[in-house]
Amino acid sequence: MSTRITASLIAAALALTVTEAEAAAKETSSANFVTPACWHYLNSSNIESFKQGYCLGLVEGLAYVAKIECVPDGVTLRQTVLVVVTYIAARPARMHENFKDLALEALRAAWPCRK
Repeated sequence: MSTRITASLIAAALALTVTEAEAAAKETSSANFVTPACWHYLNSSNIESFKQGYCLGLVEGLAYVAKIECVPDGVTLRQTVLVVVTYIAARPARMHENFKDLALEALRAAWPCRK
């Protein structure tokens, strides 16, 4: 096999690997992936405990950043998660989108920033 053909085959294999990795990353960041675990947290379920932690970490991090101007004092993490999943549930056609983008939209819709 010539060097050129070998290089082409290696390049094609790498391109497929990158595409598969991107698809996997996109899937694990989608609302389809994260939202069910958020509901399990709200229902005090032990199902998908690791993913529940992932959901809580994302929501808490976004709420912390948004709190600088938007989220009122005294709002609990549980209330914040409820706001996020309720917002996402009302938009089922967008479940393939990035959970963090939708969660931030939910926070801004629930607590619009006032400047």
